[in-house]
Amino acid sequence: MSEARFEVADAGFELADAGFEVAGVSFERADANFERADTRFEVYRASFNKIGSPIGLREG
Repeated sequence: MSEARFEVADAGFELADAGFEVAGVSFERADANFERADTRFEVYRASFNKIGSPIGLREG
């Protein structure tokens, strides 16, 4: 009887392990989103510099 309980517990750990793998993918996606956000910020900053220069605004 105790042997059957260990098999059930083992299956639970396998499910938990799969859950951590899914969470890892989510963190990878979040990292990719931060990289995209950083790129967009650089594009907006470059646009501001182009717009700002003709009207007398300068960076720094």
